[in-house]
Amino acid sequence: MPDSMDTSAKFYELTPREKTFKKWINVWGAYIGIVLIGALLIAALGLKSTTYLGNPIFFALTIGGLSGMFYAIQTLRDGVRENAYFADILIGTTLLAAVIMALFLRVTDDTLTKTLLGIGVLVGLGSAVLTLILAVPIYDYRIGRGFISHEPIPYRRESQAALTPAQKRLSQWAGLIAAIGAVAISLIIALRLGSSGAWSRIGNPLFVAGSAIALVLVMASGLFVRWRPQWRLMMGDMLVTVIVTSTATLFIATAFDWTGDSANTVMWLMLALTVITIGVRLAAEQSVYSGLYIPFWLFRELEAFAEVIIEGPLSTEKQRNSDGITEIVTPQAVAMNVDRYLSRVHSPRKLSAMISLLFVTFLRPLWGLHLSMSRMGYLERRQFIEYVFRQGRGIYRPMIQIKQLIVLGYYSDPRTYPQVGFEPFPKRPRYQNLITADIPITPAAPPENALNVVREREHHCKICVIGSGAGGAVAAARLAQAFPGEVTILEAGSYLKASEFTQSEPDMIAALYKDGGMQISMELNMPVLQGACVGGSTVHNNGICFDLPDKVVANWKLMGASLNEVKLKESAQRVRQRLNIKPIPETVIGPGSFKFAEGANLLKQNGLDKGRIKSGPAWFELNFDGCVGCGYCNIGCRYGRKMSMLETFIPDAEVHGAMVIANCKALRFDIQDGRAVGLRCTLDDQHDFYVHADYFVVAGGTIASSLLFLNSGLKGPVGKGLSFNIGAAVSAEFPQPVRGYDGVQMCGYLEAEGYMLETLFNPPALFAMAMPGWFMEHFYNMQRYAYLANGGVMVPSAAIGEVRTPLPVVGRYLPGFSYSLEKDSTTYQALKDGIRLMSEVYLAAGAIRVMPSTYVDLEFRAGDDSDKIAQMIEDKIQRAEDLYFASAHPQGGNAINRDPDKGVINENLRSHTLQNVWVSDASVFPTSVQVNPQLSIMTVADYAAGMMLAEINS
Repeated sequence: MPDSMDTSAKFYELTPREKTFKKWINVWGAYIGIVLIGALLIAALGLKSTTYLGNPIFFALTIGGLSGMFYAIQTLRDGVRENAYFADILIGTTLLAAVIMALFLRVTDDTLTKTLLGIGVLVGLGSAVLTLILAVPIYDYRIGRGFISHEPIPYRRESQAALTPAQKRLSQWAGLIAAIGAVAISLIIALRLGSSGAWSRIGNPLFVAGSAIALVLVMASGLFVRWRPQWRLMMGDMLVTVIVTSTATLFIATAFDWTGDSANTVMWLMLALTVITIGVRLAAEQSVYSGLYIPFWLFRELEAFAEVIIEGPLSTEKQRNSDGITEIVTPQAVAMNVDRYLSRVHSPRKLSAMISLLFVTFLRPLWGLHLSMSRMGYLERRQFIEYVFRQGRGIYRPMIQIKQLIVLGYYSDPRTYPQVGFEPFPKRPRYQNLITADIPITPAAPPENALNVVREREHHCKICVIGSGAGGAVAAARLAQAFPGEVTILEAGSYLKASEFTQSEPDMIAALYKDGGMQISMELNMPVLQGACVGGSTVHNNGICFDLPDKVVANWKLMGASLNEVKLKESAQRVRQRLNIKPIPETVIGPGSFKFAEGANLLKQNGLDKGRIKSGPAWFELNFDGCVGCGYCNIGCRYGRKMSMLETFIPDAEVHGAMVIANCKALRFDIQDGRAVGLRCTLDDQHDFYVHADYFVVAGGTIASSLLFLNSGLKGPVGKGLSFNIGAAVSAEFPQPVRGYDGVQMCGYLEAEGYMLETLFNPPALFAMAMPGWFMEHFYNMQRYAYLANGGVMVPSAAIGEVRTPLPVVGRYLPGFSYSLEKDSTTYQALKDGIRLMSEVYLAAGAIRVMPSTYVDLEFRAGDDSDKIAQMIEDKIQRAEDLYFASAHPQGGNAINRDPDKGVINENLRSHTLQNVWVSDASVFPTSVQVNPQLSIMTVADYAAGMMLAEINS
């Protein structure tokens, strides 16, 4: 790690002067808060009936002035460097209040009032002087660090050319407000200098002085908004604060019949002023963020996040005279990228990202009286986010999802590719060699979907297959061959051709993944990736094919799930033959995988693995045919070389007359006399759609299939016994470029006791989402992207998860399943053991450092031995949520078992409850299959179709 990062870290710490200044600001804020509450208590306790409060207009303005000062103090506290100009405002208004109070000492004979005025004069002068003394060194610091120019900038008018029409209207309106404030102050001065009779009608001089503060703040805010557009947001908010609180106070006074004719007139004038000010203020901000998917007031929070999370060492935007690497894409552009991504995700559960932003915008300010993220200064914003990332789990965890979205928005932008050392496939020598050799690399278009489902409300067929992934497509192809033209396949996702795959990470994640890749457990700690397109997860998985292990089948038999092993073998053979499964060609193996194989072999040869490696390293078998090694497996193969369901079993089913209805989500079965008589669905989340069928095959994927049964009212063990293959990533940096992106993403593996190690390398955005580190550390790690190899440990979990019945109305917005790694101690320990072994493998291969994906600081260096690595893991990873883990292999929930009390389906894979419903996806597995499950799912699906045909024909 470069020295510049260490020096930059000091930049994000408060200086001693700043710490002292913040302490003073907190004291001052407490004082103003006490005065504000005291004034309100006086009115609430009925003292308004005395002459003490006097004219309600001045009392209301005093409340507004105190609120404005409190807002200014909070803004200064939450932005001690960038918002230091608020110190000028505070000093000026405090001095003015002291002067006015000193003048008013001569117009009152009341002892209490004189005492309070005297205290106000002393406190005001002292506060102004102390603030000035403490603030001056901070101004010098800001100039020296490049935060502000040496030029005198206040009140110098900027060009209005760059402003939108709405912003110009705000600027003009702010000027008018400032003029009104100036006129009001002049009237007060005129009354003070006029006859004693006129002055006596005004009321208590304390509140007249407080009114002057409010008017000065209004005038200052208006002038700042008018003449300094870059401060429009903060000063506009202070302007609104003063006006709104003053108007609200007058309305309360009206409710208690404490206003005269003049006060009522002023109240309605102030209400009109408030409405117009808020409207013009919001319109001005919205005009900057026009055309967004998310509301502009959330977008600005997202932009504030992006400014902090993507943090280049010694960025020139944050510190001048730096020669460090800086961000290429602006925070606003990053937020725009995230906004476009969210607009393309067709899932109600993307609301979780919105909720995280709402928390920052509204709930966070109420918690400790802080500003929202977009109002904070950079330093304070970073400190808060650092706390959330490093220590704040629990309710803060959804905010980590925002970090992932911002990383996606930054590193998916092609402008970052040269910075991280990534070459898109068309720019690589591999691609040019294919062109030179005249090898075609354009995919054939699959058959079109022939059914115009939008105009239909009902559909009739003999067999309805719900889901088009590994389970549904295989079953549908075999059933369609037996019943030509009588099979319909429903798919909740879209029907995309391979030629429509763009190799754009956010576009393809939004189009191909369930919930746009944002599906997460109820505990908010485990993302689960599943497909949401015709072809399901087979479209974007890595094509890895392991046979269903014999030991797993034997274990199922002991549990009450006895399958015909001969027929299982026949099904596996049929699937293997159709997919042309074979070992990965060495010509397309990613370079990082060779490092993995080298390190594992060295450990074994030298006995350093201590017997932990049971088999391997070896190369995967894949269902690829003529792979070109582009490295975009996880976002769909646009060259049609992956033999996914989209290229194989779906076309096979369509050849036999099967119909595919895309964007059709199954909701629930209608059930009569133990049979499903119909299926209620929605098309494009807009139109009701009803399917009449004699037989149904449920293959919607592990979680969706259980939800379908739960929504249909099925009881018993539905949704119980959910298991996963859980993965945790490990990255390793080598002294020379590895360019792990140039080849197939997953190539090699080895087996250990209770887990597997597998290689993996993603394009920049997906890679960055699993990359450990925060802020500059994460940014620096990504600069080493071309020097990295990557892999991970895959552990089969215990079957302790559960798919739960969704709550009414809000259930569609919430996670649908639960799993706690903290309650699965064996899996948790295996993950740590796997991280240890993977780290040793990479260090043996010559890595200079190894970085597991964790939420704690953990890094191993060349020379660290096995015992030291083990000790560091134990010291640092002390709880399950210290690990960043995920899964793409959910299994279980509708387990096979001959006993209806223990399983949802019988050994023929037919529902115990519904006589005409079979299940053919991973939800039928009683336990995890312990390997990448694609081929196991297809095998069981073919087996289920055979069992179904046997029952139908009989």
